[in-house]
Amino acid sequence: MGLVDIIELANVYFKSGDYNAALKVVESGIEKSAKVKNIILQMELYIEKLFILLRLHNMSELESVATILLKNIKYVKEKRVLAKLYHAYALYLFYSNKTAISIKYLRKALKIAKNANELQLESEILNSIGKYFDYFNDFQNAIYYYKKSEKTKIFLDDESGLAIIYGNLGRLFYQNGDLEEALNYYNLDLKISKRINDKFGQAIMHNHIGEIFLERHHYQKALSHFKKSNAIGIEMNYDLNNGFSLVGIAKINIANKEYDKAKNNIKNAVKIFNDKTKYDGLINCLLLMGKIYMHQDEIQNAEEYLIKAYALASSKNMIYETGISLYELAKFYIKIGKIEKSLDYINKYFQINFNISNFENTMFKHVINIAKLITKAENIMVLIKRENTVEFIYVEKNREGNERIRRQVISSWDELLNNYIDENNDMIKSLLEIKLNIHIEDFILEPVYFTSRIIAFMLAFNSSKDNFFDETTRDYIGVYNIKLANLIQSVVSYELSKYDPLTRATNRNTLFSDIQEEIFKTILYKEPFSILMVDIDNFKDINDSFGHQLGDLTLIKVVEAIKNCIRDKNKIYRFGGDEFIVMLPSVNVNTAISIANRIVQNIRSIKSVYQLKGINITASIGITEYNANNSGTDKNDIETILRKADQAMYQAKIKGKDRVEIIT
Repeated sequence: MGLVDIIELANVYFKSGDYNAALKVVESGIEKSAKVKNIILQMELYIEKLFILLRLHNMSELESVATILLKNIKYVKEKRVLAKLYHAYALYLFYSNKTAISIKYLRKALKIAKNANELQLESEILNSIGKYFDYFNDFQNAIYYYKKSEKTKIFLDDESGLAIIYGNLGRLFYQNGDLEEALNYYNLDLKISKRINDKFGQAIMHNHIGEIFLERHHYQKALSHFKKSNAIGIEMNYDLNNGFSLVGIAKINIANKEYDKAKNNIKNAVKIFNDKTKYDGLINCLLLMGKIYMHQDEIQNAEEYLIKAYALASSKNMIYETGISLYELAKFYIKIGKIEKSLDYINKYFQINFNISNFENTMFKHVINIAKLITKAENIMVLIKRENTVEFIYVEKNREGNERIRRQVISSWDELLNNYIDENNDMIKSLLEIKLNIHIEDFILEPVYFTSRIIAFMLAFNSSKDNFFDETTRDYIGVYNIKLANLIQSVVSYELSKYDPLTRATNRNTLFSDIQEEIFKTILYKEPFSILMVDIDNFKDINDSFGHQLGDLTLIKVVEAIKNCIRDKNKIYRFGGDEFIVMLPSVNVNTAISIANRIVQNIRSIKSVYQLKGINITASIGITEYNANNSGTDKNDIETILRKADQAMYQAKIKGKDRVEIIT
């Protein structure tokens, strides 16, 4: 068998999901290519081996293969192979916790594949770039690259690749809380996987769909999918997949109070995870065992398993899993009445979460839910100082009962702080009822201090007449806040690096890197993007007439008005005092004009700020478009784009304000 035939046979096995057979074929090819000294085919085979090892989750061999690829890059002249090599090396970095630097090699790979007109390879790299932005919670860029890859896959009639894209899109929407859209994409993936007889794809999708039905409490549907996944896994020896399907079945067993069945499924999953050294799976199993024993009132056993989960996660330096284990331990000790011990674990949880920026919303959910357990309050909010305003952070449930974090700036910091210092509880209660549009019978408002400054408050309140807080509960919240202080300060510091502290618009440092990303897309795919420069008219008069506090709240209202008109809420940037940039990816100037006019109308519709009604707020907007005709390699491209938008905005001011002007 020739070397080219070996690669084709390996691909046949790979697409059918028989990864061990594919690996044997590839390794025989590597030996043959080494004997005949065919370095190009040898590199291609090593690339194939890397992809197989990723599917097999064989991380121990992965590094040596990646090192060989990088070492031999100088010998590779063929563009197709060079693009594949950069792509493979980028994936090694991505899955080896070197995620941030993988984008450098992904972009190199994409440029080479695009210039070489290697459409199949280009679509695979686009998918990987989508996954990169997915990891960093950049929803719109992830969607952009996944959709780009999807178009190419459809053009090439590559159903196998299309299934992978739909799986990634499903996961992206799942992580962003859109279970309906996630289910649609998972079903598309499953449908294709069945049509092309991709057993691995079918097994994975049945697990993912099972998780969605589990979250919706549709246990029979969830169980059906987990069982189908497990049956395919047994047939094809997909051990890891089987482990996770067994965990899914165990969760349903727990929901149905079938604890012995749950224990048996967890026991079998543990065998698999031990064999594959899959620590996140093992930790998940230990936590589930803790929950089972908690349900059975076997407190000692529950404690033992939760501590084992924490010990394993911390020993393997798995920060996210360590945090989850500590969170579960904290909840456990509250439930059995050991509040002081719970607070010790809460403190540890807060300490390790300083640097987990990707999980800040999860962390706030945990902060609020722990406070709710301690106080038995109907409602909990974290109130954070944002310059001269207060941001209210709370948990809201959607129609399906899934929790999400909501954040709103709806009050003056000084007003709240002064009433707290004056111990004017009636005024605080009245203020909160007006701002939150709720009825409050009893509340706790405890400060969070950082280096003697109040940086936040914890608010617990009840609306029912029969539910009042005792002094012990108030004391516990005070202790809780002491442990919370460093974490709140850490989150505020992190967010300052990304967002404007007052309006929570993205800051101008992030703007430049985001524009550079759009320029990269335009140069590569000839797709335009548009920039809006939004400037509030007569903002100085608002400040002079009503004071800076109301001026600040006006800025917040304007940002909210802009957000209601655009798809990606993170593409609003505070550029100056009362100037904002809005970036519209893949939007030409004609569409940008429509969006800008909607923004002007929305801002004009703001009729009240804080307690002042009848205020007239307008804005002038300048638009510019960056497209393939005006793109180039000039280092000042970003500066030129922003200058044009600024000039257009200035024209809008000259022509009477409250309008839109364009310079392209």
